[in-house]
Amino acid sequence: MNTGGLDKLKEMVEAEFQANFEAQREELRKHAKQQIFKIQEENRKTYNLRRREAKPYRVGDLVAIKRTQFGPHLKLKPKYFGPYSITRAKGGNTYDVIKEGNHEGPNFTTTRAEYLKPWNTIVVWRTSRIQEGRDCGTRLTAAHVIPAARLADLRRTGQLTIWHPDGMLKMTPAPKDTSKDEKMQDYATTIISLCSSSVHS
Repeated sequence: MNTGGLDKLKEMVEAEFQANFEAQREELRKHAKQQIFKIQEENRKTYNLRRREAKPYRVGDLVAIKRTQFGPHLKLKPKYFGPYSITRAKGGNTYDVIKEGNHEGPNFTTTRAEYLKPWNTIVVWRTSRIQEGRDCGTRLTAAHVIPAARLADLRRTGQLTIWHPDGMLKMTPAPKDTSKDEKMQDYATTIISLCSSSVHS
């Protein structure tokens, strides 16, 4: 019995089936790829809605670093350590920082800009950074300057802290009936006092 014709027909059917199968697989792959791109684009738009550019910092800037390790009994602990001084700006918004003063936190570490925030204090540097024989304002040129309005705001809410080599000095809110000039004079007296004690310590 001659089955040559049947074998050839079988091969043709199998070849067509294989071609259809491959075409279907390719179509499914293209559809899946399109869906992935679509979801990625939606995710990108959602992420970029709230994304902010990383704040640039310079060597010498005082910052607070975010607590990234959590555990029991830390719920009421501060979320940031500080102050820290930036010692090196690395690529990719990454910085090396070193502890300034005596407080909780690592002595030095590497962290990213997203875990940093400016340290809002008036800074009186160590004696080695202060030049004797010059007025206090000049000696404090290395300090971070806070605008007067912001300064008054921080003092009013009791958030203002003076950083000094001997420790943190918390400034209590000024009485409500204190005039603006008296408040500014109070700040100036405090800064000059700290400045003088640093020079002569």
